[in-house]
Amino acid sequence: MSPISLLVCWMALQAGAESSERTREQEVARALAPVLEPEEGETRFPALVIGLWKEGKRHFFRFGDLESEGEPETVLFPVASLTKPVTALLLARSVVEGERELDGPAVLCEEMPSLCPRGRAITWRQLATHTAGFPMVVNNRDDASSDYDETRWQQFLDQLVLSAEPSFSYSTVGFTLLGRSLAEEHGKSYPEWATHQVLGPLGMKDACFEVGEESLGRLEAGHGRDGKRLRSETITPRFFAPSGGLVATAEDLLTFLEAHLRPTAEWQAAVDLVLQPYAEIPSFPMSVAGLGWQYLTVSGVHWHAGHGSGHHTFMALHQENNTAIVILTNAATVPWDTRLATACFGLLE
Repeated sequence: MSPISLLVCWMALQAGAESSERTREQEVARALAPVLEPEEGETRFPALVIGLWKEGKRHFFRFGDLESEGEPETVLFPVASLTKPVTALLLARSVVEGERELDGPAVLCEEMPSLCPRGRAITWRQLATHTAGFPMVVNNRDDASSDYDETRWQQFLDQLVLSAEPSFSYSTVGFTLLGRSLAEEHGKSYPEWATHQVLGPLGMKDACFEVGEESLGRLEAGHGRDGKRLRSETITPRFFAPSGGLVATAEDLLTFLEAHLRPTAEWQAAVDLVLQPYAEIPSFPMSVAGLGWQYLTVSGVHWHAGHGSGHHTFMALHQENNTAIVILTNAATVPWDTRLATACFGLLE
């Protein structure tokens, strides 16, 4: 084949690829139309980044204006509760490596009697499935932006009274205890241990719990429910990092989701463990809790959402279809939660 013929073929392939990407972007825009055009009285979010894994390829899209530098897939967002599936995978890895049993005690009753209803210690499974009976948040924290310390944490745990037969109750407290306990067993902080055991090995190259000065230009500032810009440094305090402290890009989170869709031999057993259904979620019909995940039995989708620090985040995967999606916004508005989830589930088909 002549050089000219090769050039023509290459140009045709490029044009086809660009056309396919435009078609995919149009598909995403149509699916998100209910979210991109809020109803009367809602606050429109300033910008949104989407990562989509479909038909064996990654696609990234941006809607609205980002303030941060770089391509949309490289922009850093505080991802809030999307941290919980990372903590759950950290637990699953320790179970697979023989460090603990999933139904083994997560606390020592002689040290924490308040966490041992009827003399039985809460288990690792209960912590990771929100069935240990913990409240949503601590009740001795000054405000959402203040830090926290070990003394106040211990005071809070000492005054808890847990039910002997708790049901599903979503809890930031439980995941904070889970992640901190796993790390402290190894003499590490949670950010150190999660980075060493999960983020690094999976190749989530920009994911972190503290943004360095060299990366601040890529950290997207959030916006409150009134639409006003918040400080870019409004990130979950370090103490609660296991439940909501991760900062990551759409590319990082697609990497995390792909590791669940196409796990290597090293990760297969841990992934199988976190994606299993364990406990019913009464407030969500046809939903069950995995380890750090919620699973819709009617559609076969595992998902998790997060909001806080002026951001709203969402990720989901469909094992059977080999599809995954990440949505990161720089606004904390809540009214369009249901519509956003519905749009995401549609893109996984």
